This record gives sequence, C-alpha cells and structure tokens, in this order.
Amino acid sequence: MADIWQDARSASFTKEKLLNHIQERGEDIVNEPDQKLQYTPLVYAINSMRFRNVELLLSNKADPEKPVGDGSGETPMYFAASLTKNGARIVQQLLSKRARNFDEPTSTKKETPLMRAVAVGRDPEVVKLLVRNGASLQKKNSDGKTAADLAAEIQDPDTRKKIQDALKTVPDRDRGGVLTYFSNWAVYVLKFFNRWTPLGSILAAASNVFYKVAGSKIPELPDGETVDEPKTVEDFKNNLQDAINENGLGRFYDKPGDTYLDDVAKQVFDLKNDPSNPLQEPPELQGLANLALYQPVIYCDDSASMRDDFPSNGENRWPRQRGLVKRITEITNRAVPNKRGIFLRFQNNPMAGAGMMGDEVDTILTAEPSENNWTPIGSGLKKNVLQPLVYDVVSSGKELERPLLILMTTDGCPWCQEDAKDGIEDKISIEYGFFRDNIVECMDFLKEHNYRRDTVIFCLNQIGSHPDATWFMGALEKESKLSQVLYLTAERLDDKFDDLQENARNLETWLLEILLKPLTSIYAP
Repeated sequence: MADIWQDARSASFTKEKLLNHIQERGEDIVNEPDQKLQYTPLVYAINSMRFRNVELLLSNKADPEKPVGDGSGETPMYFAASLTKNGARIVQQLLSKRARNFDEPTSTKKETPLMRAVAVGRDPEVVKLLVRNGASLQKKNSDGKTAADLAAEIQDPDTRKKIQDALKTVPDRDRGGVLTYFSNWAVYVLKFFNRWTPLGSILAAASNVFYKVAGSKIPELPDGETVDEPKTVEDFKNNLQDAINENGLGRFYDKPGDTYLDDVAKQVFDLKNDPSNPLQEPPELQGLANLALYQPVIYCDDSASMRDDFPSNGENRWPRQRGLVKRITEITNRAVPNKRGIFLRFQNNPMAGAGMMGDEVDTILTAEPSENNWTPIGSGLKKNVLQPLVYDVVSSGKELERPLLILMTTDGCPWCQEDAKDGIEDKISIEYGFFRDNIVECMDFLKEHNYRRDTVIFCLNQIGSHPDATWFMGALEKESKLSQVLYLTAERLDDKFDDLQENARNLETWLLEILLKPLTSIYAP
C-alpha cells in the first residue's frame, strides 16, 4: 500500500484513500513531512501539479502555511510559484485558504514566492495573482535583487516583457485592508467568522459530516482587519460590484439602464427573512448573489453505465444525479430575478431544456438513459452545449447575456460511439481529445470575439466510484491550459450528497461552496 506522500502525487488519490491514511496514522499525518525530503503531502501534491489533490488535502486540514522540514523556510506557496504548469490554479487555491505567509522569504536565499515565480515559474498569471494579493515588490533576496531586478535578467524578450507587465498589476485591497476574495465563498466565510458566531458551528458541523474527522480550526482575522455585515440592498449591490470587478464581468453588467444588479440585491435581501431558504447567513446570501451573475448549464452524463441495471453500477448513480441536479437548480436560481432557470443538456440526448426550474428538471430525469448510450462527453459538449449556447449566439451578432457556468457530471471516461473505431483505446483517446480540444476551442473563440477566455467556466464532477472516472479526472489535471477555465472537484458529488441528505442546511452549504469555487478567477482583470 502506498503511503500518503506517494498518494499525494498520484492521479488516483481519492477521499477514501486519504481517510484511510488519517484513520491509520491520525489526522496530523496530512501535515507531517516525509523522511526523504522533509516534504509534506501538500508539497508533493503541488510539485506534481495535481490541483485536485491539493484541494483534497486543503479541505482536510492540510496547512497552507507549513514550510518543509529542512529549515529552508520554503512554503507551499514557494513551490506553487515555481510551477511552469497549473501554477495559477494552485496559487489561487492557497490564497483562498488565507496562506498569510505567502510573501515570506526563504531562510537561506531570502527569496519570496514572487521572486521564485519571476525567476523560475515565469507564468505571468501567477505573478499577477501574487502582486494583486499584496506580494511586495520592494523585498530583496540575499543578492540584493528585487522581483523587478530578476525580471530584467530574463533572456527571452517576449517572456521578459510579459513578466514585467505582470509586475505592474495593481494590488487589490478592500477598505479594511483584507485582501479581497469576494468570489470565493470559503474565504468569505472566514472573513466573517469572528463577527458572526453561528458560522463557527456551521463550519465545524460541516467538517465533521463531510470528512468524519474533527472540525478544522478557523484562523482569526489579522489585527486591525474588519468586515462590515451587509445590512441593506445597497450593501449587497456593492459587494456584487466587487465580485464583478474581481472577475472582469463589467461588459455584462456595467450597462446604462440595466437593473439586474439592483434586482439581484433586492432578491437576496428578501431571502434574509425567507423561512424556505436554509442559507440565511450573510456570506451565504452574498454567495447566492454572486452565483446569480452566471447562467448555469447542467450537462448530465446519460451513458448506459448510469442505469441501475448496468452490470458494474449498483450505486444508484442516476437517482443520485437526479437529486443533485434538482437541488443545484434550486440553489442557482434562488437569487435570480424572475426565476430564469437553468439550461439542461445531456451527452447523448439532444433535448435542449432552457429556463428550467427544479421540478421540471426532476420530471425529465425520471426516465433512465438508454442502454445503448455511450459516453461522448467531448463531442456532446460541443454539439449540445457550446454550439447552441455560445457559438451560434455570438456568431449571429448577439451578446452573451451572462457568463456561463457549465456543470458537468461523469461516471467514467470518455467513450465514443461503437462504430467510430475498433479498439477500446482508440474510442477513449478520440473522445478524450474531443473533450480537451472543444474546451480549448471555446477559449480561443471567446478571445477572438473580444470576450475573456474565462467567460465560460467548466466544472467537472465525478459520480460513482468507477476507476475510469478517477483516471479521466487525473489525466485532465495534466492539461495545463484547461486549468485556466476547467475546475475539477476533488471528491465524488454523490458520496457527499448521500451523507448530507438528512440535513438540508449542511447539504445546501456544501453545494453552494461547490458551485462557487469554479468562479474564482485566476486572472487579474
């Protein structure tokens, strides 16, 4: 059996494996350095560019601030800044956990993560994220050089210019001095924790239910930092404007005469006293408001393996997906004026549901998929989702009404139709290529038509325990360009859904977090 440090590097690392390590070695194992390099499991996950593993460890009390054990002072952020692939996504994950030593220099070379990003990683998006969140441009390493000095030494002129431009990013701080992460629900909760004590019990209970381990310690706010509770419609609207600025959504909402933000803010304000809404805490209400900035599209796996009578199923995958989709539909529409609904799409079924609410979705998902269905998740993505909802709209000269959040489910790996190729490996590789290439094509199309490439965000979620799905998610982690717009959930949705069904409060809190995490932009507007 592999140890936790080996598993942290593996594409097959799962919640079940992590919990087994915790059960055998105790919960402190997630922060213990190994004997060979004195690296923690989190550092191994970072160095392997496995951002799903990073998320899994951070969600189970891995310390984002803990340096390696060799006395060098090298932190998880230091290693993340060194990455040439997936660095921006992992840096964002660490920032979202309030890694307060993210700008600390190493003990030996006095090198900060920003300096490391400039000299080694050379990813402009990583540099932008660090500067935007307050990394110092004045600190000097042991050679007396600043990040700007190191940038000037880059030999390739194109790379040098990109890094130097990235260093000009304006730091983004809110009025209390707290680094702003309005689009990230988890950090938003931490901001409010000391002010709204009910959140403490909510988070502790959620941690116990989710991971079956003791609740995580919630860090206190730094001295002098305060956050005001939104109390009025105008407060919620101002926070929405912060989220728009943070994620570069101005073209959708900064229009003369457009009352959408006012309508959303009023809707959220009314939800404060709505007994049918389990999400009553201010950060949750703000999360619902931020979610209303996006048009949700739910792209369901309707392959034959989702059927209850499929030989290797036995996990009630279709009914569990049905329950998840209904609840997600209800949450995503709660703060949306006039209940605009979701778009429902499938891999095989060409049905094109629009403006759908929870009960309508539930009715459609009553019927199980055909026993002849395959898993054309890539080709179906373009044919049933991107072509009608993005390409046809923009190519006709119309504007996209809202940015899109495409929530995708899968219980296996991509698999094209039977007559496409003879060999199993061919069927998988062709459809995998379709999935990867269609997401890249969407990014390029948006950029060509003057939209931000993250105007369409993809979130892939695993249902069921089949190892093919784990392989698929792991393979996608290595597609560094996809990480700019593709979010991979670290754990099986259906597994947690079963655990939390008896507690609507915790269930909706968890689903809201899942829905908001992909919306944290890794780009400086």
